[in-house]
Amino acid sequence: MKRIFLIVFLPLILVILSCDKEKSTSKKLNGDWELKQYKITLLDGISEFAVCTGELKISTTDFEDFNNSFMLQLNYEFPSITGSSIEAGYLRIKQKGDFMDASYRDGGNTESHVLEYRIMVMNKTDLQIEYRDTNNLVNYLTFRKI
Repeated sequence: MKRIFLIVFLPLILVILSCDKEKSTSKKLNGDWELKQYKITLLDGISEFAVCTGELKISTTDFEDFNNSFMLQLNYEFPSITGSSIEAGYLRIKQKGDFMDASYRDGGNTESHVLEYRIMVMNKTDLQIEYRDTNNLVNYLTFRKI
């Protein structure tokens, strides 16, 4: 009887727990995050650190199949690249909370592009994410919860 119970209900329990991990990640992401460090790795493999400021604001949403909405404001000065940006869109948490898709939106809420982010570190005070941008550069951002 115990074996039948395990065979029938164990897969169901595992599915429920994996869904909870994505919801848990979504809840932990909510809030305001201050940019503390910004590093890029150039195509030749050399890494550069920026003098930077920025903020990431994340909140819960129920837009289509996205878990969160975001607004990202960055100012950065690398030895090879200088710039600033204000971006907004939606986040879809996936793969047990280890990755998220960021759907960037323009002023008319039309999707302009999607980037996949890897969540390297996430706890109550720190968030570190990594992604490959549209220029194929690896970006590594470190945030601290405000």
